[in-house]
Amino acid sequence: MDLNEQANEVIAFELIRSEKYVNNEADDLIESLNQWIPSTTTTTTTTNLDLFLSKLKNENEYAPFGEQILSCELNGEKSTSYLINRVNQNFCDDKKFIEWYSRLETFLVFFIDAASRIAKDDPNWVIYLLYQQYKNDSG
Repeated sequence: MDLNEQANEVIAFELIRSEKYVNNEADDLIESLNQWIPSTTTTTTTTNLDLFLSKLKNENEYAPFGEQILSCELNGEKSTSYLINRVNQNFCDDKKFIEWYSRLETFLVFFIDAASRIAKDDPNWVIYLLYQQYKNDSG
């Protein structure tokens, strides 16, 4: 590449960096995400590392929702198993499940194309959940 080509690239770059874009502020990502994350008294988002790490300690106490209808181990590996649970129509009355599922729906919208939220007060829904269960030194 010769000096003339480099000069043309710099000029092209400068033309793109227009003054009207220089003073723009970045979007508030946390505010944008909080529009999708349900706000409850027991569930919050945080930017505090200590609070986040304290919430991770509760992960070992998690119990899957619904009735287990299938369990299997991958190629005989006892450290990893998969569970399929069914949550029947009466989930509308389970406030703890509704709160948990509302948080799960956030991931559906971001990772599944054309995903939409369900009407949680509609008793006709039957929800199937696939869990991957890990066993480690602490259980």
